Parts: sequence; structure tokens; C-alpha cells
Amino acid sequence: MSTRPEDGKQLRVGHLAIGLCGPHVAMPLIRQFRATHPGVRIDTRMHNSSQLLELVAQLRVDSAVVTLTVLVNDLVCHKLADQDVLLLVPADHEWAKRDAIDIAELEGRPFVLREHGSMTQRIFDTALAASGVGIRRELELSSREAVKEAVAAGLGLGVVLDKELGYDSRLAGVKLTGADLSAAEYLVAHPEVSELGAVREFIATSFSAAGTEVL
Repeated sequence: MSTRPEDGKQLRVGHLAIGLCGPHVAMPLIRQFRATHPGVRIDTRMHNSSQLLELVAQLRVDSAVVTLTVLVNDLVCHKLADQDVLLLVPADHEWAKRDAIDIAELEGRPFVLREHGSMTQRIFDTALAASGVGIRRELELSSREAVKEAVAAGLGLGVVLDKELGYDSRLAGVKLTGADLSAAEYLVAHPEVSELGAVREFIATSFSAAGTEVL
């Protein structure tokens, strides 16, 4: 876990364990932190948001970048970026060139899904239920990378957060309308460690990068 620097001295050494639900928002923060604190060793762990929240609460990681729709009252939460859930389709799909797809149009369509605990999947499932839309659940997979490969292979449609779409010529991301499909990326930490050396400095880095308040 993190260490407290000597009073009045810049943090030069230490250890920071960071949980990631995806690398896209977190890596620029890690790069910025490493530039100013090169002596701090960083370890990362990849899990879905639900698992990462448990690890933070258990003090098994110092902080985590997770997708949330509501704040977690028992944790320090710092908003990093807004996200929206996109429909993921093969590049040659009939919808690939559409500007938007209404969620009602998904009725009966085949989908490859994320595992239980994925916040992206939870947001999508909540929107489907609120809209009374039923899809064909073809396959459940344990990572967004697996979902992308399955969609590219024509096994079904998928969903992905907009900042996680990436640049894959085989795939297209299309905006979904007709339901609330918004979320945000947060840096979360346990209050017991949020003011300790490396964790405090990493939060400060994210505060500087995002320009928003810690909640």
C-alpha cells in the first residue's frame, strides 16, 4: 500500500496499487503521475467496476478508476470524465453509418454481453428494462476486448463506453437514444488512505487533469 512522505519533503519513493476497469481514462493519469513522481512504483489490477469497489473498500488497492452512475458514500470519489454507452456493431453492419439508433430498434437483436458486475452491462440492462425492450442474449464474455472480438466476428451486437471504443477498423460505435445510457469515470479511494503519500498525490494529479472537485 502507499507510504507517507516525510513532512515538508516531496514524495520521492513509495508504492501505489491502482485498480482499473479499463485503461483508456487511467493511462494518461498514470503517465502524468509518473512524470512528477518517478520513484513511486505502480502496480495495476484489471477488474470490472463492482470488483474494484470491493477491493478499495477492503483496502486491497489504494485507489481505482471505475465507472459509476451514482457516488459511493463510503469512499472518496473524484469525477474524471463523462461517458455514454454506445452500440457496437461490425463495420459492414447496416447500422454502422447511422448517426443514432433508438433503443426500441434493438428488440429481438442478438447481443454478446459482458459478465455480471460490469457497470457498462448494468447500465445497458437497466435501459432495456426501462424501455421494455427484449434482446437475444447470445453469449456472455468477461472483458470488453472479448466483446469487441465477438462483435467483429459477427456473433452479435455489443455495447461499449464511448471512451473505450478505440480505433478498430472492423467495428463502429453508434449513439443510442431513447433511454438514459450515461455514466462517468471516477477515481475512488478509501478515506483511510486518501490522505497518505502516494494516494494523496495521485488524487491531486487526477484533480489537476480533470479540473473538478473531489466528492
